[in-house]
Amino acid sequence: MFETRDITGMTGCRWVIDRDGGAVTHAFIIRNGAPVAVSGTFKSYQYKAADGVECDGPLLENTSWTPNHRYLASDLHPWSMTRTVSWDEKRPGSPDLVQRRVPTGMFDYCAGEPFGNGVTVNYRPGLWPPNQVDQGQLDQLMAQDGRAARESVTTDRVIWHPPDQSYAKHFTLDGTTLRVHYEDLQVDTIIDNEVCVDLYGGLLRNELLRREPSADRRAVRIVGKAGAARIAVDGGGEITTASLLTSPDEARREGRDEEFLGLHRVLTEAVQIRATDSSLDYHVELDAQ
Repeated sequence: MFETRDITGMTGCRWVIDRDGGAVTHAFIIRNGAPVAVSGTFKSYQYKAADGVECDGPLLENTSWTPNHRYLASDLHPWSMTRTVSWDEKRPGSPDLVQRRVPTGMFDYCAGEPFGNGVTVNYRPGLWPPNQVDQGQLDQLMAQDGRAARESVTTDRVIWHPPDQSYAKHFTLDGTTLRVHYEDLQVDTIIDNEVCVDLYGGLLRNELLRREPSADRRAVRIVGKAGAARIAVDGGGEITTASLLTSPDEARREGRDEEFLGLHRVLTEAVQIRATDSSLDYHVELDAQ
């Protein structure tokens, strides 16, 4: 499930890459015994109670992108590869049926052998999803894919990828900087990156994060009292306009308030990068003091 690399330095750094979502689900440094610059949001984890009540989906798949689970280096897959399903959520206070856009679990990246301080994951061609799918059919497809993955029966996997699309993503940990390099990426692909720099301060001291875009619009620094993280494009891409805004008021003036608020949570901030070339490089500094 995971490709994990550990580096221990003065501050300490840990990271975990997941095959299902192809993203860095866990990345943080340790300073003075406390985690700083945590990837994603601590509220990303789902549950399913014994009575069938769900939170954020029917599968415990906490490593794929959704608006609540962004992580680092999450690729936003084509909308055409998803389907709307009427779902019986069984959640107190919710209507009997909700409309869900699926999947979050029909994606899969093939992980290569680790190299030095890095690893490569490959997005492979797959199959178009059926034109229509209901809850029962989706349950069966997810069960089939789970069995095939556990038993390594590749012919039975259910992977909703465009049949004509493939690319490689290389992750390298350079001290406390995570470097990401894409090859053969489709232009206009959006890559999502979310960090919670100071969880303790946000929870107990009501200390919100702030965004500091660079003058050349190639980087955004996410700053909290305990530290900072910096996301910067090196080539082949650009930071989206909404990601460069610094406040709801500024976003409202620019007519991008809804888009901006989608990137902002109480304890986290997200920065999106759009590919302008098939070869894209960017990095995330987890200790950007």
